Amino acid sequence: MTLNSNFVALLRNVLTDLTLVNVQKRLNSWLHDELNCKQSAFCFMEEDKCFVNVVGTDVLSSGIEMGKPQQWEQCFKEGSDIDFENMPQYLQHYVRAIFKLESKSFRVTLHIVRSDQNGCLKGMLFILYSPSTESHTSEPEPLRVHIDIASALIGLSLDVKRRLNQVHLAKSILKMFTATFENPDSKFHVAETVCETIKEFVSCEDCRLYWVDNERNEFIFFKKNTDFFQSVIQQERFPVYEGMLSKVLSNLQIGNVTTRRSTGGNDFMTAVGARRNDQNDDVFFHSVAVGSETAKITDSENRLWLPILKGAQIMAILQITKSRKVNSFSDTGRSVVKQLQPFLASCLLQMQWLNHLHEKNCVTFSSERRFSLSGLRIAEEEVLSLSLWEIQKPEAFCPYFTMVKYTAQNLSAHEILKACLIIFADVGFISSLKIERTTLARFLLALQKSHRNLPYHNWNHAFITAHFCFILMKRIPQLCQLFSDIELISIFIACICHGIDYHGNSDQLQLVGEIPLSDNDLNFKCHNFDHISCILNFGETNILSKMPLNCVETSLSIIKEALQANRLSNYFRIRSELLNLCETGIDPSNGDHHLLLRSLLMIACYMSHHVMAWDISKKCAFHFFEELFAFGDLEKVKDRKPRAVMERGKADIVKLQIQYLDVVVLPIFKILGILFPNVINFYESASYNLLCYETMKQLIYDGKFSAFKGEITAFIDCELEKAVRSEISKKCNNQSVQPKTKENR
Repeated sequence: MTLNSNFVALLRNVLTDLTLVNVQKRLNSWLHDELNCKQSAFCFMEEDKCFVNVVGTDVLSSGIEMGKPQQWEQCFKEGSDIDFENMPQYLQHYVRAIFKLESKSFRVTLHIVRSDQNGCLKGMLFILYSPSTESHTSEPEPLRVHIDIASALIGLSLDVKRRLNQVHLAKSILKMFTATFENPDSKFHVAETVCETIKEFVSCEDCRLYWVDNERNEFIFFKKNTDFFQSVIQQERFPVYEGMLSKVLSNLQIGNVTTRRSTGGNDFMTAVGARRNDQNDDVFFHSVAVGSETAKITDSENRLWLPILKGAQIMAILQITKSRKVNSFSDTGRSVVKQLQPFLASCLLQMQWLNHLHEKNCVTFSSERRFSLSGLRIAEEEVLSLSLWEIQKPEAFCPYFTMVKYTAQNLSAHEILKACLIIFADVGFISSLKIERTTLARFLLALQKSHRNLPYHNWNHAFITAHFCFILMKRIPQLCQLFSDIELISIFIACICHGIDYHGNSDQLQLVGEIPLSDNDLNFKCHNFDHISCILNFGETNILSKMPLNCVETSLSIIKEALQANRLSNYFRIRSELLNLCETGIDPSNGDHHLLLRSLLMIACYMSHHVMAWDISKKCAFHFFEELFAFGDLEKVKDRKPRAVMERGKADIVKLQIQYLDVVVLPIFKILGILFPNVINFYESASYNLLCYETMKQLIYDGKFSAFKGEITAFIDCELEKAVRSEISKKCNNQSVQPKTKENR
């Protein structure tokens, strides 16, 4: 073949765009001009499929399937070029489908253009001739030259594609590592990043990462709950022996499963039953080598499970699910997943190391800022005054002291210290734990001076939380029977110290659903727990010093659990277990029931202002958003853009209050009321407060009080409060029902 303008144009057009589709179009056009053929089409083999996606210069919207590679390989046993007439009849209909042939007056030849190193067929060329060119193209040598050129250019395109895929793989892995290291302490974020990377290479309907908690022998799955402001992360746990994940865990191999809905037949085995994790189908399971075949089942769902290992220990299991409407995983798909396996393992391992370093830094930072009484500037005269003060009975201090309507908002810091002494004495902590008065005085003064002067997370709020814990102890006599003195004092300490030295963190935004809840429990509340640990380990402020060492360790463990318990993510994690507890009842001898109840009490105490009288409750809301906006202002000073919920005038604060009450507060106090009917009125008070906020929102949106939209002054305006109460009174009168509330009891 001589060098001509057509060939030069072919090279120019192909080399400027080496994508496989463009190369096919250019070659088909060139062959049409050089061979005077009517049309041509290339067919490629991938795994167990053959397909054509370009005919002539037309790109097909959906490729034409051309049978199995093994079928075509049989045709080329005698040579690399064959005629249509020599093809088996079961293959001829594929050729007719390509060129839409109906008559018999045509000629088609078939040629090999691509094979791998093992001689396996990878590409074919079909040429359709018009009657006028059949004799001209019958000579095999010139035709073979054109075929060789086409084969070389197709090979070049496929090689470039392979190298580009390798570059894409490298970029995606780098992107995965970078995204993971941006937020390594969030397991939800890491799992989401890993699954997004997998979806770039494997066509699938769903991808999930199940973490393995080897200490508790549980699988953990994190998911985003869209019911709560579309941003809450939930944690689901289930035993490692449940479901088909357990088989992957036991044999450490890639697992491939095919599931389908039960049809009543006995043609497949039934898997181990699983209550969670969407594994309620009948299942085929078998460990597979990467290169083996996977059976196809009509109307089936195909899953591929990949263990991510740290040595011989599984860190997580990746589950990839294909739709019921597509074929099972191909060899290529499994090979890609296998290729990614070491990178995924390295990514998760590096994440663990980063978390370990963060935890170590947290401990180092804490040790460098060791607690000292001199740093808190506790005067001896303050200690002496408080320790010598004659502790009164609660009713003598205030007639409403044991009622929810008692408020500490107008108390001075010194009066709050006296109120704490009253609680310690009335509950019996001083006598049962043999606490010395001077030690207790220093302990309380250390707590008071450890709180910052913030609008919300301050010493006053700490006492409100602890006082509600005291109310629960008084209103629920069963608590003293269920819990030991160590448990009760530990919960109380956690309540009164949960806001120590508060500097603002993600929890502030979690309460209003602006960002996803953190899902990593390792370092949460690290700072304030370290602080209270220092106070309790310092001789002059250690109110637990008379307890045996093992009891002190138990108390510190319970305090840490309680500090973690007031997280919303913890509540959503244990919500189903709390509901089950409402049905089964409390078993005093069950340690898990104790843990659930301690968690419930802690979060209820933290939310106690929502069940107080509405005027008190909304004043607390005012201080909460005042603090939130203050942190937003601080972000601006640091040249950072605060989240919308932290900017004054932008957050719909009344709506946020309504959502929080409806989704979090009411369910929690309903559970508390079911378990302990003596306090069901707290749920009723919260319901009344929700009605007040809903009415407030209606008045603001109706226009009369529209100036308060997005303004925290809506929570303290007297005229708006009167309008709300008047509107509620009208509604109740129209229904001939009095407002259902026991908020002042």
